[in-house]
This record gives sequence, C-alpha cells and structure tokens, in this order.
Amino acid sequence: MKMESVHMNDRAGLAWINWFPPLAVCAVGLFSTAWMTFFAGVGVAGEPVALVFPPNWDRSNVFLGAASLNVHIVDVDSNGTFAVVIPRTDDALDRFRTSGALLALNSVARTLCR
Repeated sequence: MKMESVHMNDRAGLAWINWFPPLAVCAVGLFSTAWMTFFAGVGVAGEPVALVFPPNWDRSNVFLGAASLNVHIVDVDSNGTFAVVIPRTDDALDRFRTSGALLALNSVARTLCR
C-alpha cells in the first residue's frame, strides 16, 4: 500500500512535462507574432518607422538625431521620446543607434506606446 502512494506522488510531480509541448508552441507563436508586428518591415524605404529615443531627450535632440539618418521626419512626440520617420533608402536605418535612438519599430507599434 505504501509503495503505491510513492509511485503516485512521482507521477504527480512529473505532470508538468505534459504541458511543456503546448506551452512551447504557444510561446513560439506569440514570439513570431510579436516579431512580425513590431520589427518586420523596419527600415524599408517608403515605409514609416517609429524611432524610440531616450526619455530624457528633448525635441531638439530628437530632431537632430533623426535628421542625421537621411530620413523624412513625419512626426515627433510632444515629449520627444518617439519620432516617426520615413527612410529614403533601404539602408538608412542601419545606423539608427549612432543617432541616439534606442529602438526602431514598425510604425504600428507606436500606437501601442501612447
């Protein structure tokens, strides 16, 4: 009788293994969806891109940083954290970090940050 209860406890301790494959599939699906939403198409000429700058920058620093990238500046957030730009060439945003931007996102992601 005691032997059966130990065997049952071992099974209960390993029950989480049955959940691993479905959770892995969900995690891969969520990651790929986020990747396609936020990062796909970033840097393509003619498509808007949202640049995220440090929060302590003012609008003039954001304008100077964005202007150094050979892009059309479409919009800058009122507090100077986000700038929506349109690259003139496909490689215009390859050096976005040298302008001071922390992140370049698909412009769809900018609406989620408001």
